[in-house]
Amino acid sequence: MKTLMRKELLIGLVAVSLVFGMMGSASAVMIFQDDFTRVGTYPQNNIGNGWIETENSKNDIRVRLFGGEPRLRIRDTNASVEQQVSTVGYTNISLTLDWRGNNNAESGDSLGFTWFDGSNVHDPFVLLNLANHSLTNFSFNLPAAASNKPGFSFTLFTQVNAANEAARIDNVILAGVYSGGPVPEPATCALFGMGLVGLAGAAARRKFKKEKRQ
Repeated sequence: MKTLMRKELLIGLVAVSLVFGMMGSASAVMIFQDDFTRVGTYPQNNIGNGWIETENSKNDIRVRLFGGEPRLRIRDTNASVEQQVSTVGYTNISLTLDWRGNNNAESGDSLGFTWFDGSNVHDPFVLLNLANHSLTNFSFNLPAAASNKPGFSFTLFTQVNAANEAARIDNVILAGVYSGGPVPEPATCALFGMGLVGLAGAAARRKFKKEKRQ
């Protein structure tokens, strides 16, 4: 019987650890993603995938091949792309992308990033120096105000000195931790674990009594 008690205690401890493990298992998932792979031939002036384009001429924003890889190109000053996507049910919002300046870009030319919560445009306007001509990863963790916003959007824009200076962008990912479902209270989890211990113990005792009668 002592052996059975040890077994039921072990089963209960495993059950409790699994419950609390599930509580802490939240991880970031993609809310929006674009690697700018498109159907058809390149370049493409209508970049699609829900992007809203603001440009000075029809060729300022396009998806084209660079070294055989499709990338978004934003050229000329104050050209921008905006993506509207709900963050309802998500917290810990983050944005990552790969970026570089084209060969004409120089110091003082910038790629900017800002975001909108449905009511207000938020600082900071993150500005990346387009004098960098090597593809570089950028990652930004947004504040809590970006979470659970049905009217959320983010914008990428250029501030350059000449029409032939541009940003090249790839692998845009907006991510967040999904929090749409209720998270169990620690006390509730403890009670659930104790219940599993009780069930395991009852099963063990029934088995012991059955074997004793045989």
